[in-house]
Amino acid sequence: MSTKRIQPVVYLSVLHVVTFLVMGVFLKGHALFSTLCSFLFLVCGLVSGSMLLSLPAVLPALLCLNGKLWGRKWYRIVTYILCALVAFAVHLFLISDIVVLTMFGYHINGLVVNLFLTPGGVESMGLQTGNLVFIALSSILLFAVELLLVWLAFNWSVAERIGTWIHRRWKLVLVWPVAVVVCFLVAIFCEGIADFKADAASLVNMDAYPLFPQVRMRKMLRRFGMKEPERENAVSIASSNAKMTSLCYPVAQVVRKEHAKYNIVWLVGESLRNDMLTEEIMPRTWQLASRGWRFTQHYSGGHGTRPAMFSMFYSLHGNCWDSFLDRSRCPLLFDWLHEDGYSFLCQTSAKFSYPEFNRTIFASMKDAELREYPKGIAWQRDMTNIDNAIAFVRQHDENSPFFVFCFFESTHAPYSFPEEGALRDDYAKNVNYATIRKSDAPTLKNRYINAAHHVDAQIGKLLDALAEKPAVAAKTIVVVTGDHGEEFFEKGRLGHNSTFVQEQIRTPLVIYAPDVEPAVYDKMSHHTDIVPTIAPLLGVTNPPSDFGVGGNLFSPDYTRTGFLCFGWDVAVFATQNRKYLLPMGKKQAFALTRLTTLDDEPCDDKEFLKNNAAKLHQAQQEMFRFLKTARK
Repeated sequence: MSTKRIQPVVYLSVLHVVTFLVMGVFLKGHALFSTLCSFLFLVCGLVSGSMLLSLPAVLPALLCLNGKLWGRKWYRIVTYILCALVAFAVHLFLISDIVVLTMFGYHINGLVVNLFLTPGGVESMGLQTGNLVFIALSSILLFAVELLLVWLAFNWSVAERIGTWIHRRWKLVLVWPVAVVVCFLVAIFCEGIADFKADAASLVNMDAYPLFPQVRMRKMLRRFGMKEPERENAVSIASSNAKMTSLCYPVAQVVRKEHAKYNIVWLVGESLRNDMLTEEIMPRTWQLASRGWRFTQHYSGGHGTRPAMFSMFYSLHGNCWDSFLDRSRCPLLFDWLHEDGYSFLCQTSAKFSYPEFNRTIFASMKDAELREYPKGIAWQRDMTNIDNAIAFVRQHDENSPFFVFCFFESTHAPYSFPEEGALRDDYAKNVNYATIRKSDAPTLKNRYINAAHHVDAQIGKLLDALAEKPAVAAKTIVVVTGDHGEEFFEKGRLGHNSTFVQEQIRTPLVIYAPDVEPAVYDKMSHHTDIVPTIAPLLGVTNPPSDFGVGGNLFSPDYTRTGFLCFGWDVAVFATQNRKYLLPMGKKQAFALTRLTTLDDEPCDDKEFLKNNAAKLHQAQQEMFRFLKTARK
């Protein structure tokens, strides 16, 4: 056999080394020697995983086996390009996964895929031109490196000598694939043992590498006589163990009495966290709060926009999203308003298609009632948003009720505002998420504060427009809140959608309602409480439990003792002083559970599950109470 035919093996060895080095970055943050099981998995998983990911790029290299065509230059160039493209895709995925893992704490998952596949998803990332240029140049450089690697593997004299050596000692080289297979089997076996033994120290490391298969072998190990530990401490909110057959929303017919037809103005700031509501940063909203109710301990229903907004309008938990999306079922709130003949103006400075609010929250709206402004600078889009809302209010018939919704994007990364409106002078002038570090947090947060100040100015303009028409203002309910919070490395992460720390899930909430005495509410409140709080003002006589999981914050009889907050595949169960992080239907439930104080300090409360078993069971029931399910 010609030594030239062995060059694909040389190329595979080069790719294996490169992929091995890239995947080695995933070891950061993992305790390599915590247990023998962890050590074997991390080492063997690295060796075998890097080989498995390298294999696809070698398949085009097999084109060199056609000796007749290989002599043609164009054929070799096509082969090199195909090899480079596949290797580029693999390494780009790994590098992207490292970035996602570093920023958000999880691998590329369904949430990230949904972001790119859903219209408006990419726009929601808030990438600046500088970020896009950096990504483009980095991608071009990576592809150039991949081309260089494949060219060297087939043309460099050193690579040819390596090929000759492999050709002469091919029996010895067979040890390499055998070792990879053995490493893969050892890694799989370590996963099974760690899961069977509920070894948390080992299981934490089992999610180190992306795309690595996760297995259980409990039945097999039981047959071999191994003793399985008790698992009562491993609690999971397993949304995946139920199949939705239909909605049960509401659970009882809603009865409404005669009532005043209040206008509703509902204003939401993207990523607007609770400590932005101060007299200095958001003076106009603060003034509104002095005339209404200000909620100081308010929590979102999710650390991302989808579950957060869903919980806000439906008064249901975020796990119900898919069921309502499949049915294109809008919230009961809008059923009531349609019955009362309301006019609607629903606006966003992003797109209603990401998340799919045009198929859930606003599914009952006509196209003319939905306006989106996804193009241009965010602070300018927010101004257009509010200017159109003001025009709508000014032109509207005072005797006809209306609902106005505005979603502001200025407070979404990269935090946009007009320079002349800056409240903090020492702010980050540019934001490059590829190079940003924890040391940049103070100036980055100042930039965010300036954006929040700008959003407040827009809110103030709309409040002024309402004040121009006293008869309208006298019968208008105003809600101001954020979908979720935003972190600036206070607890180790940047942005949102990564953890359930206070900075990511606490938002401001102000509710102004005519004839309701002002108050400061210092007890716990939640997004699922908003609709039940205003429902009685819309004539609803049912208890909130008939149409949601929240309560009426205006009622002295209601006190919230905890809440659920959702992410893509995890949730947090919180009480007055504890947070319990747990997965949703994941195999490694034991490893992913985590207990902290409500303020995110480590906590070793061994009696927590025992003392809160009833509340956890109630939470599970709440999650499915409005879905008819068929249990597997």
